[in-house]
Amino acid sequence: MPLAIQANDVRAAAERIRPLARHTPVLRSADFDAESRTRVFFKCENLQVGGAFKIRGAANLILSLPEAELGRGVVAYSSGNHAQATAIAARHVGTEATIVMPEDAPRSKTEATRAYGARIVTYDRFHDSREQIASQIQKETGATLVPGTRLVSSPESIKDVCKIWFRNSDACIRHRDNRKAVVGFKFDAYEAAFHRALHRVVDQN
Repeated sequence: MPLAIQANDVRAAAERIRPLARHTPVLRSADFDAESRTRVFFKCENLQVGGAFKIRGAANLILSLPEAELGRGVVAYSSGNHAQATAIAARHVGTEATIVMPEDAPRSKTEATRAYGARIVTYDRFHDSREQIASQIQKETGATLVPGTRLVSSPESIKDVCKIWFRNSDACIRHRDNRKAVVGFKFDAYEAAFHRALHRVVDQN
């Protein structure tokens, strides 16, 4: 069964986001290797624009939108990192970003998102549905939803996230036997699926 995404899809996404995303380094730690008893490669997305890998997916989607859709703005919901990424990418293309954020989101995240030019709509995470709020904004404005990684389900969305790993695919390819040890800051279970998806793409090269 052919893959839903191909290597060229990920390469195209990496090229598309070049004006915004930094080529962050892959670093090693001898002490960490010794403690973990394996070879570990750290993908330092903490050095990325906005302080996280989220700029990659948000920028890829927003930079892919036709002018007519950009004119209606974008909407996203997030407690911080994806909010900032969406705001940064929206500002880059000159469109309005509306971000649905919980009332108790970290102040630093809220202020940073607002500083990037986004309009913030707050909600009570214990009683309100951010999905419904964003959907209502879409209906009222025609804005395009910019999903975070937790919402990734389509091939188009998967390649938005896979490029965090493919961006330094040369490192992955040089260390094929150790790709399972490539880790990123804030890497957790739901991102592991995309890590595995990328491995299948790299295996075809």
